[in-house]
Amino acid sequence: MIDTKTAVTALSSAVSILLLLVGWFKLHHDYFEDAFRQSMFGLRDELFDMGVQGELPFDHQAYTLLRTTMNGFIRFAHHLSLFQIFLCAIFRKGVPHRPSFAEQWETALRGCAPGTRAKLEGMRSRMNLLVAVHMFRVSPLALLLLAAILPSSLLGVLVGWCLARLKVSFRARVTNAVDSTAMVFGSTGDFACANG
Repeated sequence: MIDTKTAVTALSSAVSILLLLVGWFKLHHDYFEDAFRQSMFGLRDELFDMGVQGELPFDHQAYTLLRTTMNGFIRFAHHLSLFQIFLCAIFRKGVPHRPSFAEQWETALRGCAPGTRAKLEGMRSRMNLLVAVHMFRVSPLALLLLAAILPSSLLGVLVGWCLARLKVSFRARVTNAVDSTAMVFGSTGDFACANG
């Protein structure tokens, strides 16, 4: 038979765990969502500064493409999860067909000076890194994997080695799908990728 002290301890432990879970998955997610948006705003401001300084005209295709894509990520940061992004990238129903981000990006960069092109490529890389880190931070599955990997440094080194050797073409396809999705949603203002 369970005594009162044990029952109270069990109940208080259960309530504490529940509060920790709510705090972790709700507050943690909200914090990282806000931090992601703030970082993306900062990156977008750098792009704006390039326009103000005359390095890249505001009506240049590369400027509008990158800004529209950043706006898509900012506007729909609350939907950015590994699961949601891959669903949208694979099943983009209800969104108008457009050339992919990569196709438009290469066309837009053709007329840029080499220094400007390098800056823009760097901004795109930083944008994609922000998105990847954000999706990892807010994904419960990724957090569980991290918790499993961290205690075993050998396993961590092995996973890092494998990730570093992913084929460039695979990484480019995933990045292009995510950027293309954000570009469409940044210009349409509608995240209804799963609606038919």
